[in-house]
Amino acid sequence: MQNDGIQKREHKQADAKIVKQTEKKTHVIQEFITKFNNDWSMNLAGLLAYNLLMSMVPIAIALLAILGFTLGSFTNPADMLKPIETIFPGLAGNQNAMTIAFQQVEHLRKSAWTIAIIAVILAIWSGSRLFVTIEGCLNIIYRLRPRPFLQQNLVSIAMLLLFIVLVPIMIIAASAPTLILGLVGSNPALQMVPFLGAVVHNPLISYLSSVLGGILVGCILFGAIYTIMPNQKISFRTSWCGTLVAAVALELFLLLFPLYIQHSMGSYTGQVGFAVILLLFFYYFAIILIVGAEVNAFFFEKLRPLPNDVVTFISAMGGMLHLNTTQREPHYVDSTPTEQAHTASVAQQPNKAEHQPEQRKQKPSRKTAINPTLLEVIMGTALAFLLQWLNLRREQKKKPAR
Repeated sequence: MQNDGIQKREHKQADAKIVKQTEKKTHVIQEFITKFNNDWSMNLAGLLAYNLLMSMVPIAIALLAILGFTLGSFTNPADMLKPIETIFPGLAGNQNAMTIAFQQVEHLRKSAWTIAIIAVILAIWSGSRLFVTIEGCLNIIYRLRPRPFLQQNLVSIAMLLLFIVLVPIMIIAASAPTLILGLVGSNPALQMVPFLGAVVHNPLISYLSSVLGGILVGCILFGAIYTIMPNQKISFRTSWCGTLVAAVALELFLLLFPLYIQHSMGSYTGQVGFAVILLLFFYYFAIILIVGAEVNAFFFEKLRPLPNDVVTFISAMGGMLHLNTTQREPHYVDSTPTEQAHTASVAQQPNKAEHQPEQRKQKPSRKTAINPTLLEVIMGTALAFLLQWLNLRREQKKKPAR
C-alpha cells in the first residue's frame, strides 16, 4: 500500500511537471505572437510589399546595367526570365518589370556614357529606398532608433550594391547542384563511380539538391539583411535561426506559390493580373522577412512585446509625457495607461516645464525631416523623366528610317 501511494505521488509530480513545462512553452509562444501583433508586423509587411513593387524596376535597371557594363553584353533575356516565368506561370507573354528593365538598359547602352551613368546613379538611389524602408521596419522590431540621414542612405546604397554583387553568387549557389549533376550525367567516366551514378539517375536526389540550393540562396539573402540593416551590431549567433526559418519558409513558398496561382488566381490575366499576383507575391515574401526578424529579436535578443500595439502605445506614452497633444481636441489623447500596460513599462509623468526646452529643440527637426523625403521625390522624378526622354529620343530616331 505504501508503495502504491509513493507511485501515485510520483505520477502526480511527473504530470504536474509536464503540465508546468507545457504551460511555460505555451506562454512563450503566446508572448511571441503578442510581440508579432503589437509590432504591427502585418502592416509592416504591406509597407514592404508596396516598396518592393515600386523599387522593382529601378533595382532591375541598376542590376542589369552594372553587371552589363562590368561583365560585358547580356545573355539572352529569355534565359534570364525563365525563373520568373516558373514562379509566375501563365505570365510568359506579359510585360513585366524585368522586360522593361532590359529595354531601358539597352537604351542606356546605346546612349552617351554621361546619360547612362546619370540614369544608373538615379536607379541606384531609387532602388536603395527599399532598403531604407527595410531598416525602418527592422528598427521597429528591434526597438532601435534610425540612423542619421547620411549614414542611413550610405548603408542603403551599400546594401543595394552588395545585393547586386550577391545576385551572381546566389544564382551560382542555386544552380550549382543541377550543374554538378549535369556534369556527372554527361561524363561516362564519372558515372562509373557507383555512388555518383546512383545519385544522377535518382530524381528525388536531384530535386532535393535544387531545394537545398534554394535554401542556401535564401540564407545568403536574409543573413545579409538581418545582420546589416538594423541599427545595431547583429552577430551570426543571434541571427542564424531567423535566417534559416526565413530561408526554409521562402523555399516552401516558392514551391507552393505557382500551384496557388494556377488553382486560385487563374482568372487574373494580362498586365493588371500580373500586377495583382506580383503584389501578392511580394506581400508573402515580406511576411517571411518580418517573421525571421521577429524570431531573432524575440528568442535571441530577448526583446519582450510592447504592452499594447504600436499606435496605442504611442498614444498612451504621448499622453503621459504631454507631447504632441492637440490643443483644441484634448480628448483625442488619453493620458491614462491602458489596461494591458504594466506600471513598470510606463514612464513617470514629468512636469510640463521640464519638457519645454526639449520641445523647442525638437521643433527644428520637423523642418529637417522634410528634406530627405523631398530629395527622394526629386530623384525618383528625375529618373522617370530621364527614362521617358530616352524613349522619345529612340522613337524620333526611328521615324526618318520609315
